[in-house]
Amino acid sequence: MLLLEDEGAEPADRVGVSFFSRAVFAFFLALLVLSIAATASAIQTDYSAVYLSTLSVAITFVAAVHYRSIVRLREGAQPEWLARSTRANLELQIDALRMTDWLITMPLLVLKFYAILGRAEFGKGYDSFYTAQEQPALIAVVMIALGACVRLATDDFAKDGLNAFWTGGALVCYVLALLCLLLLTGELLSATADVANRDVLRSFFVVWVGYPLVSLVCIVWRRGEPDAYREWFVSVVRDVGYGALDCYSKGFFVLLTVGAHFGVPILGWTHSLPLVWK
Repeated sequence: MLLLEDEGAEPADRVGVSFFSRAVFAFFLALLVLSIAATASAIQTDYSAVYLSTLSVAITFVAAVHYRSIVRLREGAQPEWLARSTRANLELQIDALRMTDWLITMPLLVLKFYAILGRAEFGKGYDSFYTAQEQPALIAVVMIALGACVRLATDDFAKDGLNAFWTGGALVCYVLALLCLLLLTGELLSATADVANRDVLRSFFVVWVGYPLVSLVCIVWRRGEPDAYREWFVSVVRDVGYGALDCYSKGFFVLLTVGAHFGVPILGWTHSLPLVWK
């Protein structure tokens, strides 16, 4: 965690806590290169996989930019206005990067799931609550926007005399975000019911439940008396928790599809993608 000089910062704090984000950045950068290679290969050999590979390129590009930016902020490469600001503003800047990433990549992940399913008609073969794949993608955007409201209300807008108001608003947004998550996972569980080795595919969206859990841990922990250790702990939980979730839900999901394109089994997945239905 980057500590400002007036808070007793040590130079090692900057590098130590940013190490994990640096590793995540390297992971997504490698996946971006692989996704570009898969897209180039698909253009020459398999046009049906071009859309799937292009989604992988977009997801990994946004994630790589996101984590590279976090590393720069953690290690002190901030704009002058941010360098003069408080720790809370630094964390807000970093979480703004996270939310921007998720606003872009979450709907792309949803669209990628449907691209993998490869059904000739949306909702064919299972009971869907939606009539088009863009609808659950929009639900994903709403869910992230609600999560951003929770983040602001519980951390940066909560002030003396307004705690009850902001806490109440955050609770409503949190419940609505969980409802959106339920609608998304329920739809995707139904859509993948007939997929062979479906547990592997399902794990990439079931793990989404970890995001509100990390958020809840940070909210509860910050309710106590503020101190340097408490703030540092919240930063570590966010960086490691969200980073690990991103690596699996996005990174390994992309790795599975790239592996399928090149015929390399990932997590035991041996099927070609998109899936072909008889």
